[in-house]
Amino acid sequence: MTKHFLFHKYYRQRKEFKISWQKDQAEKKKKKETKGHRESPPKTS
Repeated sequence: MTKHFLFHKYYRQRKEFKISWQKDQAEKKKKKETKGHRESPPKTS
């Protein structure tokens, strides 16, 4: 277990975590937007 190896392992974990976090944020945003659209009446009637 060299420092180099540990660094790469840590870096990859960080990258994967960041990607999953961004995906999660996007999902939350999408849900919020769809929820908002459903609750508010359509502007064009």
